[in-house]
Amino acid sequence: MRRAVYLVIGFVVMCFNSLYQYTWNLLGPMLGRQLGIGAVLVATGFSIYVVASTLAQPVGGGLADARGPKAVGMAAAVLSAFGFIGAALAPDLPTLYAAWALGSIGEGVLYGIAFNLAVKWYRDKMGLATGLVSLGFGLGSAVANPMIALAGDFREVALTIGAVELAALPALMSLAEYPRGLSGKTPAQAARDARFWLLYASYALGSVPLLTLASSLHLLSSGGQLVLLASIYPLMVGVARPILGKVADEWGVLNTIYVGLGASMLGAALFALGLAAAGTVLIGLFGGSLIVLYLNAASKIFGARYATANNGVLYTGKAVGGVLGSLAFSYIYTAVGEGGAIAFAFASAAAATLLLTALRHYSNEEFNNSL
Repeated sequence: MRRAVYLVIGFVVMCFNSLYQYTWNLLGPMLGRQLGIGAVLVATGFSIYVVASTLAQPVGGGLADARGPKAVGMAAAVLSAFGFIGAALAPDLPTLYAAWALGSIGEGVLYGIAFNLAVKWYRDKMGLATGLVSLGFGLGSAVANPMIALAGDFREVALTIGAVELAALPALMSLAEYPRGLSGKTPAQAARDARFWLLYASYALGSVPLLTLASSLHLLSSGGQLVLLASIYPLMVGVARPILGKVADEWGVLNTIYVGLGASMLGAALFALGLAAAGTVLIGLFGGSLIVLYLNAASKIFGARYATANNGVLYTGKAVGGVLGSLAFSYIYTAVGEGGAIAFAFASAAAATLLLTALRHYSNEEFNNSL
């Protein structure tokens, strides 16, 4: 098949993947109302997704690199669909959490395969290609969220999404293939390189503003504004990814990460000033592109052969960022108030910038010029 077909497969899979993350500002409050649970227990559901989906990626990525993406992707597609269906039918909160965790594992493996279809097939235009695939991770929820808001029932929405996923995703993944003859460092080799861990820590902290909005926007906004922002936020997350990916191809990926982190800090500052809409747009546009840029940096440093596994390990930094942006943010919000919680998100992005600078100073001039 022409390599463009793999971009289409990755894009569509990403559209479905986004339903686990960027619908939570609507599904979470629905769940809270129906089960009578508070903000921390709702945030726990999001944290379960983040941790399970990210920790699944290194294992699923290693299997996909070794055996090909088809069978691994089809199994992950069934798991992803089961997560929604199981959550819809769960009789109590622990069962719902368990189903959500299994589905999140499937989503995480699918994310890694979809993203790395672009990495492996488009090494010559990696930023643009991965940005186009990742556009789906925002666009899917931007389309779904207005309909979810109208439905208003968690179980009905989850059952519908799960049924559609079960019909579509295994069929799509049956077409997935990786190119042959690639080179690169194994995960064990990458893990012995200090640059990997500087990149990891920077990503984990830099993702906090974005993941705060993904899980806790309902704490910072309400009513009609919340529905509007919850709908445009994932669109903002997606639309900038191919643009900033193209910028990274031309200007350098590390330079572009600096821009994304700076914009995330500015977005947090806008929330502190009461400008929720402007802050949402800024963090969505620039913070939403950071994962693409960090994974591009890792793929350039460590090569494409084991990129699904290496990027999967790096992606586990999202679990750290997700816990900080959901549970820690919610706890600080409850204990200290909105101002302290927003300051926490700002400080996380600032620390990520310092770590990225350490990575640049740690590396030689040839390495920095290549990025």
